[in-house]
Amino acid sequence: MQEQDAQHRITMSAQATAPKPSTEAKTSNPKTSNATQKGIHRGSRRQVKHEKGGRNNATGEPAVASPVEPGLAFEVKHVIQEDASKTVVTGLEGIQSPVNPSQTKKPKPRPSKAERARRRAAKAAEAAEALTPNDGLNEEATVTKVSTLGSAPSIVSPTQNSLAKNPQSKAVASKRAPVQVSASASNPTHKPPPRTTHANSLARKTAWMFKETTGTPVRTISTSSLLPHATQVSSKAGFSTLCSYNWQHDGSIYVPGSPPKWTPPALPMTLAQDSGRHFIDQNASRVPKYPFEPAFRALSLMNAHTSLNDADIIANRNSLRKLLDFCAGKRLDPFCMGLHMIGKTLVISRKERSAQYMIHGAPNAGFGHSFERGFTRPDNGMDNSSGHHRVIRYHMGALDCVVRFEVDAYYDGEDGDAANEHPSDMTDELAANMAKLAVADIKPPPQSRRKPKSNPANEPTTAIQKGTFISPTKLAEIKAKRLGRLADAMPQLWFGRTPYFINGNHEKGTVHSVSVAHAEAGFGKWEEANQERLRKVVGLLEEIKEVVGGLREGKGILVHDVKGGELKVFQGKGGGVLPGDVVEKYWSL
Repeated sequence: MQEQDAQHRITMSAQATAPKPSTEAKTSNPKTSNATQKGIHRGSRRQVKHEKGGRNNATGEPAVASPVEPGLAFEVKHVIQEDASKTVVTGLEGIQSPVNPSQTKKPKPRPSKAERARRRAAKAAEAAEALTPNDGLNEEATVTKVSTLGSAPSIVSPTQNSLAKNPQSKAVASKRAPVQVSASASNPTHKPPPRTTHANSLARKTAWMFKETTGTPVRTISTSSLLPHATQVSSKAGFSTLCSYNWQHDGSIYVPGSPPKWTPPALPMTLAQDSGRHFIDQNASRVPKYPFEPAFRALSLMNAHTSLNDADIIANRNSLRKLLDFCAGKRLDPFCMGLHMIGKTLVISRKERSAQYMIHGAPNAGFGHSFERGFTRPDNGMDNSSGHHRVIRYHMGALDCVVRFEVDAYYDGEDGDAANEHPSDMTDELAANMAKLAVADIKPPPQSRRKPKSNPANEPTTAIQKGTFISPTKLAEIKAKRLGRLADAMPQLWFGRTPYFINGNHEKGTVHSVSVAHAEAGFGKWEEANQERLRKVVGLLEEIKEVVGGLREGKGILVHDVKGGELKVFQGKGGGVLPGDVVEKYWSL
């Protein structure tokens, strides 16, 4: 009996101190109440048992409650979310007590199939609405969307969407912090780092071509704009040899020097693949400041009284071949040339990114260098040579051209030794000089096994009188190709007036036969087939000469930086193309 009285006092005290249900909860819309009850697990409601006499419906006063047993389940009649930290629960006995949400939270049951479908539809509708401009007509949205310029629109989750349909929850939802959307999530104004494209890669490879240029191109020349020159181009007028020389490993030159002699071994012969260091442009590698200077040192010994006042073009054979291919409309790899005017003479200097290259014996390496070493031998006293160069002079249409090129070998044929034979086009002065040089025998310096030396920038190339002049009628170009065609080599042979073409026919490096062609006999036929292209070369050279003549100090750079693109002439900068003493000696300015 005492225990019942104590329990009754506890119950009455709890009723006196418990807060009364809010008016909003009593007057809430039935639809809202039903919507709230939908979130309660159905199994929990079946487990709750209603006790008789729980409440006096007439007076609204709670009846005397029976003792509360531990673990007794409560029926949740109203859930009022006043803030994020307190939930008021009304129990069976009408006792209202604060309950911590974290202690009463139960795992959310899986919604029914119909509910899941409804939520997916609502989510899709909200996503579509969020992606369209907000015109202010959406009155149900209760979650503030905050975004910066260029940020992606926020998407309301299904739980937030249900708050918009529940008037009772609007007050609670409006107190929550706005949903912040990161501006960096999807910013259309944000530019990602540039990707390395093929065009960017090519631009880096050709950047060196513009180091000596200033401003924008002063002239752009396309293949379609070229017109053939009116003067016919022919090699029938012949040519003259101005000088020749051999490079030595120590950086000096032998004048007149001598090319190696064609001495084929017994066949078949297996060649090793090319390897080691080789020159792309030996003159530029050894004398980078004045690549043409060694030729003029040789000229001072062989034709000292030559005048170049009337010369229109001084160029390497390689440069003329590239211009011919451009006029023919071929898609050439990028290249660059230096342009300098000396009087009325345009000097075209070859420019390479690197004047040497290293072959490491890759599987795709060729056999050309090995073929030359195995099928030729140096003449007497030329063991230390690393290249024989010649300078000739002839007319190409209306242009007086001086052309330098490298000679691979000389071919004896059935005529015996070609040494000391002088061509009919040589002048008496050159013949006399050759007689003097033929008896000169200066001991060469010891061979260097290190990287080929470059001459000091301000020091002239040392010219040593040594060697035997070989007739230009015996010169030969050597190739090692599986199917070597004379037609492919004709431009190189024609610009250098080289009469013989020798090809080593091989299969994976094993030479099984050698073909020797007298290419000079086909010069006339080749000229007829390529007359328009040759005349375009003449017209192109005259145009470049005119443009460079109008540039400051007569300096320009010719750039072809895009494969299949146009030629661009820029204003050049830097020093001259020849030392001052050479210019004074061969030009009357």
